[in-house]
Amino acid sequence: MRALLPRERGSNFIIEKLSRAARNGDIDQETADLAIDLLRKQPNIFADLAISITAKTEDNGVQGWYRAADALVKIFKNPSDPTTAVHELLHHTERFLPHEVRDKIIAEWSNEVNLQISAIQKKLKTETNAETRDALTQQILYLGLALERQVEPNFLNAQSMETIMSKYLGGYTDSKGVYHEGL
Repeated sequence: MRALLPRERGSNFIIEKLSRAARNGDIDQETADLAIDLLRKQPNIFADLAISITAKTEDNGVQGWYRAADALVKIFKNPSDPTTAVHELLHHTERFLPHEVRDKIIAEWSNEVNLQISAIQKKLKTETNAETRDALTQQILYLGLALERQVEPNFLNAQSMETIMSKYLGGYTDSKGVYHEGL
């Protein structure tokens, strides 16, 4: 439900959040300074951007992400790479690139994601541990959803995809009242 609430947006708000995260020890000062410098150089580019700095719920190597559908950057606390915040902020600037450049970036990213999906599928063929199989399957679903978001970045469509995918990733009760564990 929190995703449906309006978020504060803009350079000043993001600078405030990054400064507070550095002060609280959630990100290092170098990370905050680098991102704040970028925001101050071109604040108008980030006028519609929102940010969330939260603790990781699982350690899957992801340090942050950008969701174009609702112009949201998420940074996980204590990223190991000090460029994570800037990296995610720069995703928001991709929309200003010429289409031919942007299309090449998306194509290269899609190829990398497809390689990751293939590697996971290969592991699934030989994996016998049920918990590991579940985790690998969830990774494939997550990556597939990320690919679809690139094709259709509209917020409502992305939200619908997440609702559908949540049934596969977690337990749910179907229309007949039967509980399903998900994958």
